[in-house]
Formats: sequence, C-alpha cells, structure tokens
Amino acid sequence: MMPLRVLAQVDALWLRLRERRRGARRAVTAGAGVQAETAVPLRQFGDVWWPEFTTLAHSFWRAQEVTLFRRHAGLVRRPVLDLGCGDGCFGLLAGWPADATGVDFDEESLRVRARVCPAAVNVRADAGQLPLPAEAYATCVSNSVGEHLPDLDAWLREMHRVLQPGGRLVFTMTLGSFSTHLRSLTGAADARSWLDRFGHRQEPTEPELLQHVQAAGFIIEQQLSYQPDSFTAQYRWLVSPAFQFMERRRSVAWREAQMRRLAGTVSDSLAATPPRAGACVFVHARKAGA
Repeated sequence: MMPLRVLAQVDALWLRLRERRRGARRAVTAGAGVQAETAVPLRQFGDVWWPEFTTLAHSFWRAQEVTLFRRHAGLVRRPVLDLGCGDGCFGLLAGWPADATGVDFDEESLRVRARVCPAAVNVRADAGQLPLPAEAYATCVSNSVGEHLPDLDAWLREMHRVLQPGGRLVFTMTLGSFSTHLRSLTGAADARSWLDRFGHRQEPTEPELLQHVQAAGFIIEQQLSYQPDSFTAQYRWLVSPAFQFMERRRSVAWREAQMRRLAGTVSDSLAATPPRAGACVFVHARKAGA
C-alpha cells in the first residue's frame, strides 16, 4: 500500500482528469442521494453486520452504523421517523420498521424509497422545518445526517418537537475529528477536497454536539465514540479512485477475504475507541416526559 500522502497526490490528479473528461464534478462513492436502487444484501461476520454495497469503502463505513443500530434495536419503538431517510436501503439494513415515515430533501431518493419501502410514508422537506405534527413519533432515527445540514440546532429542535413525551432520538453523526484525521493523514488540501465531496457542513467536537443536543431539550442517555484515526486511514485508502480501479478487477474470493478482514477492524472500532477520540459518535437521547 503506497503512503497516504502520495496516494492523495495521485487521487488529486486522477480526479481532475476524470472531471475534465466528464465535464462535471462527481463523488467517488455514493454518499448522498441514491445509494442503491434495490435492497442491499446484509451479512454477519462475528459481531459485525456487513452491508454489501458496490464498493468496499462504502460497506466499510456503513458497517459501523448498521452494527450500532442493530445492537441497539430495542431503543426503536413505533411510530418511527427516519430523518434523512435517503433511498430507504439503510433503514432496512439497520432493522428499522419498513413503514417508518421518511423525510429527505432529495426527490430521486424518495422515489427509490417508495419502491424499496412501499408501506412507508415519504415526505420531502427541510430537516429544520418539518411539515409534521407535534408529538407524533415515539422514536426519531437519523444516520450520518447532521454533518450535512446548514442548521444543526433547527434539526434538533424539530426532532424534539415531533417526538412524544419520553420519546427517543437515536442517531449517528460524523464529527470535526474526521477532518482532523484526514489533515493529519494526507494534508489540508486533500481533507478539504474530500469533505467538500462528502458535503460536510458541520464539524463540532463530541462535547459541542452533546451541548447542542441538550440545548434542544433532550436528556442524553448514551453516547459512544467510534472510528479512530487508524480506521480513517484504512477508509481513505479504500475510497481512493486508485484503489477502486483495482477493486473492480479483483476476484470474488479476494473481495470475500477483504470483507472478513475489514469486519474485524469495524469490531475494533466500535469496541476499543476511547471516549471523544472517534471521528463519529452514536447518541441516544430522550425527550422529558412519560
């Protein structure tokens, strides 16, 4: 494996050439928008649930989140609101009810979700201004959404408003430490480029995020920091266009071996990341009341 700073230089040249040829900027992996047109296969390696997306990079990152939500499935009670539902495939992977109300701003994603989750209600709306009644849901779930929003506080206030008294907010979010990891690994320019591609607009620290959650009226029941810098280093290699070019040309057996190896890294990320040391955080909070 080439050094990551050299890889970053190769990627920058590769992406410039590709974008010039295509005439438009395009993300390397499916982050926002439609991630899958149909349900994604899900496998289990030990204590890790592994979704088989097209690329190992996408599967590697999402395996952390899918595993966390499945481990905490008992927190999710109907009726459920999935804020930032996308195309619906992640909710199915996470084990959320297929009839959960889904909110997203991307019309194409909601069209796909209508096929993937035909029993669900889909609402196109801004996360900070939901056209939904107050105290309508027992659980609000959200996966890797907050970092993409222009107003973190409005998002949290709206989830508090639509939750029933005693209702639960369960979500994951990428923190500013992710960009810190990238800057350390590959330099400031590469970090800016990838954060722009991923559409990250919020970069709080874990304590800052928890302060926002409490300011919105929630009582924090649990937070779990995950994804140390060693995981981010592996992810940065996997998400590289150079690696993905190679990945597409490798055998099924090679891919199987990689999945099993990377699942071990996911398990370590979730079990051994020190508090406040991760690039991401899992939060379970409660609205006061019955």
